[in-house]
Amino acid sequence: MITQSVSVNKLPAHLAVALEQRQNESEILIGWVQLLIVSVWTTMYLLSPKAYPADAMIVPVPWALCFYILFTLSRLWLAYRNALGTTILVLSVVIDITVLLLVVVSFHIQYMQPPAFSLKVPTMMYLFVFISIRALRFEAGYVILAGIVASVGWVIMVVYAAVQSPADAGITRDFVQYMTANRILIGAEVDKIITIAAVTAVLALAITRARRMMIDSLLNRATASNLSRFVPIQVARQIESAGDSGIEQVQTRDASILFVDIEGFTSMGERMAPERLIASLNEYFALVVEPIEANGGTVTQFQGDAILASFNLPATDPDHASRAVDAGTGILRALENHQFSDGQQYKVRIGISTGTVTGGLVGATDRVSYTVHGDAVNLAARLEQLNKTMGTRLLIAAATQAQLDDSAYPLTLIDTVDIRGRAEREPVYSINWQNKG
Repeated sequence: MITQSVSVNKLPAHLAVALEQRQNESEILIGWVQLLIVSVWTTMYLLSPKAYPADAMIVPVPWALCFYILFTLSRLWLAYRNALGTTILVLSVVIDITVLLLVVVSFHIQYMQPPAFSLKVPTMMYLFVFISIRALRFEAGYVILAGIVASVGWVIMVVYAAVQSPADAGITRDFVQYMTANRILIGAEVDKIITIAAVTAVLALAITRARRMMIDSLLNRATASNLSRFVPIQVARQIESAGDSGIEQVQTRDASILFVDIEGFTSMGERMAPERLIASLNEYFALVVEPIEANGGTVTQFQGDAILASFNLPATDPDHASRAVDAGTGILRALENHQFSDGQQYKVRIGISTGTVTGGLVGATDRVSYTVHGDAVNLAARLEQLNKTMGTRLLIAAATQAQLDDSAYPLTLIDTVDIRGRAEREPVYSINWQNKG
């Protein structure tokens, strides 16, 4: 690349690859724009009346169009193959501008006029088009290169016209004479060069700013993606969108909580090597998290071998109770006959409850994590443990049962039990999870 900002050099490798992919996509777009331009030129040339003399020494436009069509198609083919290296890109900029300038300068030959005639050809306005096209890549270096080639090329054309024009078609200081005859007004040509330089500078500045914004966007997206591995994705998106203004720290609303734990994991862990234990847990977590997230749940904590998940917090879901039950039955079905890579088969106990829950970021000022608190959270954990006494795999609180459709979720009342920390006895329900789904 012609220009590489410090921030780009410091980008992580995967982001640098993503940025390069964006640039390759830009080159494909540039190729199609160039093909569109040359197609318009060709159509205009074929449809327009030919005003040049029949005995013209040279008719360069058809040759230039043919060459540029072939060049553009070749360049587009290379762009689709991601084979446009710096050399080819630089060459492309130079050829774009050079072909256009050669067509402009050839007009005085085609129409048998002094060289000053070419300086007034309106085709030179396409210089700005070719300079602007380079802005699609979001690299200021190529815009600057196009502007330099255009400016230098125009200077050469002015010198050529001044040297080769006869005395009565040379330099003048009379503006009227310049406008009505084949004469050269140095001030007018300087204005053109200044305009080319100014347009180039403005575009380069705009592209530099836009490129920084694009890199910042990639960094923010990567940060949010990495952050979502440690906090819920909804919270990560809030952090990304909030920027320096901060995010909503606390949310309190009705939510359903699912707590799942592996039966006999403590004794199982004592028989396994630590590396094997971690690998087995990660495989288990991947399997269990899938039905939770598929039902709109958010895993808020991994506690040893246990998982705490919330529904309707932080993401809103009016059907959170049924979604939590669907996630619980989905977990049991997924584990029923599943054998992990180390030969282990895990059985789990699940507790589900519903109630007012508060969720938010907790911790020190420089290190926080997302968690949920509330009586429903404690009750879900108690119900998970109660499965062992009841001989069940999934227990559901009365508050959750009250929000379910009885026809879609035929629950069975297991018992009314004492729950530690609660003054009143709690009805607890279960469901035939093998047939639910």
